[in-house]
Amino acid sequence: MDLSFRSAFESERLIYEAYDSADEDTKKFLYHQMAMDPAIRGLDSIQSFGPLSKTSYYESLSQWKNNLLSVIICLKPDNWDELAGDYQRAEHTKALRGVPIGMMCLATGPASLAHHRRAGLGMSVGVAWQGQGYGTEALRWLAGWTFAYGNMHSLFLQASSLNTKALHVYKKVGFVEDGRQREAVYMAGRWFDVVHMSILEQDWRAQQEAEKKPSEA
Repeated sequence: MDLSFRSAFESERLIYEAYDSADEDTKKFLYHQMAMDPAIRGLDSIQSFGPLSKTSYYESLSQWKNNLLSVIICLKPDNWDELAGDYQRAEHTKALRGVPIGMMCLATGPASLAHHRRAGLGMSVGVAWQGQGYGTEALRWLAGWTFAYGNMHSLFLQASSLNTKALHVYKKVGFVEDGRQREAVYMAGRWFDVVHMSILEQDWRAQQEAEKKPSEA
């Protein structure tokens, strides 16, 4: 593992910034591009389908302080290598901010459950940036952080079977289906399953070892 840490909060095309509750621009982005986009709400949420008030959504954001990790997924600036090479220069501080395209968070629940070392995944990418591999790239980074830095044993999620594109991404990254609650979600006049998936620490480490081996001809 690279212990220089310089590139710990980035991947090939993306950077991962901490969610800041005092950053009104980020909160507006999350509300308008995530919470208020029906194309996202219809797939990501199993709550009653309808417009979400800003007050209600901002109240939910206030709970992010309890998460193990909450990050905003951002595109790297074109001159990222130049900017990232000198974090100390004041004129670079604001320029380091990438264009936000989504969010990810890890929730571990109350302290009484901490000994299980399980983290629940929440993730969303704006419609304009879907279908370009950003979700897969970000999720691979998050899995790496979960096990290499978060000291978790299991990363789990639940998703509606309606969200086929997301399920494909989860499987691609290494998540395994643990089971289903059949016909547990009602949306657009139809019933859909709730799919439970997870990836274990040993699964992720096996992936890392496999990627180190030279590919066979």
